[in-house]
Amino acid sequence: MIVSSALIVIVLMKSIRLSLDVKGISKILVAAGVMAAVILVMQIPFYNKLLLPVYVLVGGGVYVLMLRLLRAVTEEDLTLIENYLGGRLSLGTRILRRALL
Repeated sequence: MIVSSALIVIVLMKSIRLSLDVKGISKILVAAGVMAAVILVMQIPFYNKLLLPVYVLVGGGVYVLMLRLLRAVTEEDLTLIENYLGGRLSLGTRILRRALL
């Protein structure tokens, strides 16, 4: 999947002017790494299939916390999400704005 995504980006860069937010991508990768490490540390001593919802909630919380600490999400990102989702899901975008900024 990574190889095919990279090839798509390479082909698109030849056709259109495309710029990547390398700083943002690196922050997201750091947040994902920390989240994975926390979940791994939790699962080693307490692994149980029934604890899957707990792992998901803790992982999501750690990921959002890391995005906020690293300031990976900008006002422009949230405006883009609001424009894409529209007025029907404005409650979700307000919650995202509060959680990430």
